[in-house]
Amino acid sequence: MAREATLKLSADLTAANPHNPAWFYTWMASRDRFRSLILDKLTLAARWDALLATPGGATQLASAVSDPFDARMIAAIARRHGWRVKIAPRARLHWLRQALILRFKPLLHCILELLRHWAILRAARRAPLPSEALRDHDLLSLTLLHAGPLNRSAEAGRYSDAYLGPLPHHAQQRGLKTLVIGGIIHDADGSTAAARRVGDITVASVGDFLTPWDLLTSAARAFFTRIRIPQMPPGLAGVDLRALTRWDLRREAVVHKQFCYMTEAAARRALRWNPLAGVVMLYENNPWEKAWNRLCAQQKRPSLGFLHCAVLPSHLKNYVAEEERRHRPAPGVMFCTGPEARRTFLTLGAHDRAWARAGCALRGPDLSGITPQRAAPPRKIRTLIALMDGLAHSIDAVRLLDAIAREIPSVRILLRGHPVDLPTEQLAQKSGVALTADGPFGASEPKDLNQAILQADAALYVGSTAVMNAVALGLPVIHLRINETLENDPLFQAPYLHRAAGDAASLQAAIAHFEQMPQTQFETELQQARENLVQTFTPVTEPGMDAMLAALGHAL
Repeated sequence: MAREATLKLSADLTAANPHNPAWFYTWMASRDRFRSLILDKLTLAARWDALLATPGGATQLASAVSDPFDARMIAAIARRHGWRVKIAPRARLHWLRQALILRFKPLLHCILELLRHWAILRAARRAPLPSEALRDHDLLSLTLLHAGPLNRSAEAGRYSDAYLGPLPHHAQQRGLKTLVIGGIIHDADGSTAAARRVGDITVASVGDFLTPWDLLTSAARAFFTRIRIPQMPPGLAGVDLRALTRWDLRREAVVHKQFCYMTEAAARRALRWNPLAGVVMLYENNPWEKAWNRLCAQQKRPSLGFLHCAVLPSHLKNYVAEEERRHRPAPGVMFCTGPEARRTFLTLGAHDRAWARAGCALRGPDLSGITPQRAAPPRKIRTLIALMDGLAHSIDAVRLLDAIAREIPSVRILLRGHPVDLPTEQLAQKSGVALTADGPFGASEPKDLNQAILQADAALYVGSTAVMNAVALGLPVIHLRINETLENDPLFQAPYLHRAAGDAASLQAAIAHFEQMPQTQFETELQQARENLVQTFTPVTEPGMDAMLAALGHAL
């Protein structure tokens, strides 16, 4: 119910702001379930509503609530069910302080974003690209820049994009003069310096297309443009949806609008300097992508989006309602990683079947080229590798794993964080967990993913697509359930060599299942699993990349 209510609220706000970029430049418009908390709040409201409607004989309930919006929401639900609400004076003071912080938080975030983009602009100007290197290209390839992958490309002498893989290099080899333009999230100096080291293709940052005036006007537009919030009836559990919307937008909207207006300024200049170029970009329905998509649509510029990650029902960002499809900025055509990924994507709302196409897994790796290293089921599982992604839920997962490791000391769990967004040591630190060299919960050491996986007898994961490598190598995999609201398992439609667990008891049951699996069943499920991988992540080929570029109108 909370999921449907979240989707409807976003669609209603799109209908109220069909031509307002300020709305589309928010995480709420993108339905990002980590940066917008609408789904979390509606889920919380539904649970309190159910509890207070049938309290099981309780006559008094006590709750410690930190957030003032949560406090008002829970109190309103309680009163609607006839409960008398008492609030301690100290709690009221705490909520007043939190509300004041929230009121001034946008200004602080705006200043920090100005400083961050000033650092990006300054880094670009310290090592400027020649004017001709930024003009008159056939293809603009949009991405995010990370120092590590850029340095590896420079050392290899061949550019490989962190999201679009070999596509920009392939386009260049096919005779399309290609310019890579990247946003920078972390380390402006390091990422810019690494971009300048790439020799076989020009890699620019958004700082190469920005001026100090752009930074100031973007901040002003972010503060003074308004989003229309229409009158709405009470939502799920009687929640005041207008108040919820205002609260969620006040938390994060100004800084993200500011970032997108800066992106828009850079995009406008890049498109003006490259009047005949088509545009290819990563696609996740992120706010900054919509800045480029709006301008491409206005200029009738051909554009292509690539959805580089797994497609899951839990990815509300991929959902679109019929009434909002014609309003939401999107690339001219969008490619998934394979036929199975496209099939799942088309179930997420009213997508145009001709718009969403099956491509190939540009980000790699070629899973079909990985030879299974395990020819039989593990008869004794002693080591598990926990493959984490870079999202916030990994912190909850690590805390759960730490508790499980203490309950099952006979099985050693090795933690592997996301190599860019949330590395192992940082993830453990944020989770408040100590990894030990000889205890039940330790760190995975090898840098190579496949080598790290082969240290274990089976793999644990939440939402990381690194689990695909484990399946290709022949390891059984266990999905760690940490969310009851949404399905976040990238193998949710592939039950082969696959189980799920949410606590120590269910993990032990999953381990026992694989230890007792007959050889013939193991061989059958391994073959089925690998076939599913190829359908979900189609191997990259030159004809496959040519077909994607042809969607831009480039005859190759």
